[in-house]
Amino acid sequence: MSNTDLTEYLRVSKAWLMDTVRAHDLAVAGARTLAAARLSSRDAFPNYDEGPLFSHVQEGLNYSVPVTLYPSSQFMRAMWLVHGGDLDGDSIPIPNLSTEPERSGAIVCRGGIVAQFELWKQFALPRAYPSNLKAAAVHGEKGRFSCANEQLMLSEVIELRNALTHEPDLATDPDAKALVDYTSKLHHLADWIHRIHEGGITNRWLAKSLKKTA
Repeated sequence: MSNTDLTEYLRVSKAWLMDTVRAHDLAVAGARTLAAARLSSRDAFPNYDEGPLFSHVQEGLNYSVPVTLYPSSQFMRAMWLVHGGDLDGDSIPIPNLSTEPERSGAIVCRGGIVAQFELWKQFALPRAYPSNLKAAAVHGEKGRFSCANEQLMLSEVIELRNALTHEPDLATDPDAKALVDYTSKLHHLADWIHRIHEGGITNRWLAKSLKKTA
């Protein structure tokens, strides 16, 4: 996608965003359905302020019926790996960092934010736009940012991507709002990049770089 135009970048980014938030809602709704606190003998709709939740078209699911997860073959392979091949016994512990339903969504959103950055990066690099903090600092020193907001927004998206990539712990867990906000910032940056590229400014940057390396 490196030579794509702004329209194609936005098309792919928006498709990735909707795939990711759909996976997020499925993951969280499934985790909430399985949560032990709601598998009691009642048929009331779970008391959440908002979705995602699984529901029938005309009424809520009957939560008095116990729900369990039938695992995939890859889930069982992972269990085999985690326990060194020892799966004997009636009760086998499953390691986890958190049992909160929203943790399922956070894992999806983490991957979604990293993917969005990589899509944007493929659009930005051929247009001589920085995609790491060191290059962004040089870009700023040369006075190439159109305004302070552009420079700040670029720093924010790079720093969050770095944190989610290099600090995979609960403290840096993102949510769906963070994913959508992040994608929105990338789209704003892509629009800036597109305008300076169409205006011929990028070509002048590239020409100067080529002269220095000649």
